[in-house]
Amino acid sequence: MPEIYSLGHRNIQGMARDPKSGRVYANEHGARGGDEVNVIAAGKNYGWPEATFSFEYSGPKISDHTSLPGMVDPLVAWTPCPAPCGMAFYSGDKYPKWKGDVFSGGLAGQDVRRVDLDDQGRVLGSLS
Repeated sequence: MPEIYSLGHRNIQGMARDPKSGRVYANEHGARGGDEVNVIAAGKNYGWPEATFSFEYSGPKISDHTSLPGMVDPLVAWTPCPAPCGMAFYSGDKYPKWKGDVFSGGLAGQDVRRVDLDDQGRVLGSLS
């Protein structure tokens, strides 16, 4: 399976490489709710559609599972969804508390969301 890097994505909209750690982050659209931020790693399964926070557009849940063994849980799952687009890491000096955090655009709310990360890449919070 060398031509497939990772599995279980619904609709990746933005990717950014953390300049410090080299980790690759991606945001993706869920269906109705369940938009996600993930750290992408080779050979991993991110769960779609078996494990998701998304609902069908007609109403019911897509899956009864939001987490399953052998699948990578999202770092962040947004419901209601912001319809994420684009991603970038902040590495400037003007806002030192933001250094190393990742930013994601949001089409639905026309906003920008900051995902506050610690030095190990763990999420401390998600803010609009």
